[in-house]
Amino acid sequence: MGNLYFGTSKLAILAIAATTLFAGCGPIMIGDKAVFVSPPDTAIYCGAVSSFLGGPYPYTLHVSGTASGSPGRFRITFKDRDSMGFEVPAGNTNSTTHSLGGVAGVDEVVKITAEEGVQNMMANVEVWSVFSIFERPLDPFDETQDGAPAQFENFCLKAPGDPGKTSATQIIP
Repeated sequence: MGNLYFGTSKLAILAIAATTLFAGCGPIMIGDKAVFVSPPDTAIYCGAVSSFLGGPYPYTLHVSGTASGSPGRFRITFKDRDSMGFEVPAGNTNSTTHSLGGVAGVDEVVKITAEEGVQNMMANVEVWSVFSIFERPLDPFDETQDGAPAQFENFCLKAPGDPGKTSATQIIP
């Protein structure tokens, strides 16, 4: 009986440790945004990848664009070079939201560009992370190529100004 009691004590200690470690560790939202002003900005790049083998990681993309004097549009281009355009009437703002990051080689990274009358844009990425030793969301950009320290939650950046732009333009020119 002494061994059973000792084994039960170990199990109780492990249960308390696990409860303490994971208490309150529900999913958390991580977000990042980039604000585009033309000129000098030419594009916004956004995306997320998984820390597990670098595969796709689901994220929500919010984009808005404002056309000041004349009508314009903004375009979301995918890694496979497919794209979607969104019209913006003169003096107005248009916004759109998309669930992305589900298809490897297609939507783990997108490029957002302004066309014609769109002078200002904002892009925002939201990713949900659950505490896991196996997988977490990472940004897909290599900031070290631009002489900056590596960052792992830089889900949106603008070109040509932000670190990571070199790797972003290699993903989607």
